[in-house]
Formats: sequence, C-alpha cells, structure tokens
Amino acid sequence: MLAYSCKDKDGLTEQDEDTLLARVMEAELMLSQVPHDLFGGAQGDDSVSLLKLYVNDWVKQQVLMYHAQENLGSELPADIEAKVEQYRRSLLIYEYQRALMAERLDTQVSREEIEAYYQANEKNFELKRNIVRMRYVKVANETQDAAKAKKWFLSDDASDRFRLLEFCEKYAVNSYFDEDSWLSFDDLLKEIPLKNYDEETFLKQNKFVELKDEDYTYWVFIRSFRVKNSTSPLEFEEDNIRAILINQRKVKLLKEMEGSLLDEARNNNQIEWFVN
Repeated sequence: MLAYSCKDKDGLTEQDEDTLLARVMEAELMLSQVPHDLFGGAQGDDSVSLLKLYVNDWVKQQVLMYHAQENLGSELPADIEAKVEQYRRSLLIYEYQRALMAERLDTQVSREEIEAYYQANEKNFELKRNIVRMRYVKVANETQDAAKAKKWFLSDDASDRFRLLEFCEKYAVNSYFDEDSWLSFDDLLKEIPLKNYDEETFLKQNKFVELKDEDYTYWVFIRSFRVKNSTSPLEFEEDNIRAILINQRKVKLLKEMEGSLLDEARNNNQIEWFVN
C-alpha cells in the first residue's frame, strides 16, 4: 500500500485513490484524502516515511477526538460551535487577504523611498550595538609570505588587493573584504581573540590591529564605525525600512479593499442596519 506514495499523486488511478490507509472506529482515511503537496518531490523511502508520518498523525488525532467527545459529551462548552465558526471565518478572510496581497501588493521599493523614510524618521534609528565596516584576514602562524601579505592588506592599491586575494585563496583560514557593508562588532569578536576590552575604546583607538594566539595571526582594518546609542546608518537599516514600507502598503491596501467591498455592498443594498 505504501508503494503508492512513490507515485506522482496527480497520476493515480481511481482505484489507487480509493486505497484505504487507516481506520479508527468509524473514521477512514483514504489515499485520496492525503494532501497533494505532502511529498514535495520526495521519492522512494523518503516519500514512504512522509506518508507514514501523515497517517500516524491522522490516527492520533482521531483517537484523541473520539475520547474527547466520549468524555466531554454534553459538557462541551456551549460556545464551541461559535468559536469554530469564528475560526473558520478568520481563516477564510486571512486566505482571501493573502491572495489579494500576492496579486496586488507592490513589493518593489525604490532607493529614493528608503532614503526619504530614513530622513523623516532618523531619530527612530538608534543603534543598539556597535557596528563596523572593515576588512579582516586570519592565517596560521608562520604562513609563507605573511609579511608581504600584511603590507598588501594595509594597502588600498588595486594591484596589492589582487595579490592579497590570491594569498588568501591559498593560505587564509578566514577572510572578509566587503567594506561597504556594516557588521555588528559582536560578529567580529567571534573571530578574533579580543577579550575583556571596552569595545568603544577599542574602536576609537584602533584602525589597524594585529592579534596573535597560539595558532593564528589576525589582521583587522576598521574602515569606519558607529557606536551604540548613536544614529544607525542608512545602509544598516535598509532592509528594515523596506519591510516597514511594504507593511505600510499592505495595511493601506487592506483598508482600501475593505472600504471598497463595504461600499459595493451598500450600493447593492446588501447591508441593513437595525441599530442606531
């Protein structure tokens, strides 16, 4: 029976669909009742395992439902049907709104919109942690050509950067060169052996630092930094602002949709008020 799980469910015959998978008391689970997207491309043993899990969950729910009804009986809360109906209405409305968003919501946010929102709300973007723009290299101690690589690391010359990248490809344990992106200083601390040191003091007093432990040498060049409680830079807040603007559009679209449907219902005399 479980071999049917390996098939493309859309290609099952009527006989396949009528296959009985489990029975609990009077309830029966047919293969036709299994959701079409259950297997999600899984094949072989994976699809069999998914089907077994689904059947096991169904059996458990049926057993629990049976005993809940048997034991509660007439003691069921009087408003349970109302709660079920309220949940059904909420679920239907949610699915309709989700479909509406997928069809009509514009999720493209321009750079100009992001900048305008940031400038209008700059006081709301306060940093909760120290952030940096930097480059970083970690190499094993006594690495070949490390002295040359250190000079390349400190240089902004394009040819030196190319040599450094070649060096890192061969010897670096870890490296980072995206100096246009802001990172949490905490992320850097996970990579370098800097302990029990005041972060702000370190940032203000160091542009380049070389650190060593028993196994590795670390080079860090801090291009720029912002300390916590200062204004967060636009680049660091861009994704957050984009999400805010999209959510604002969503709220506006939902209000417009609700207003439009209410107006349509009023114009068609589909609403009657019996309270003042």
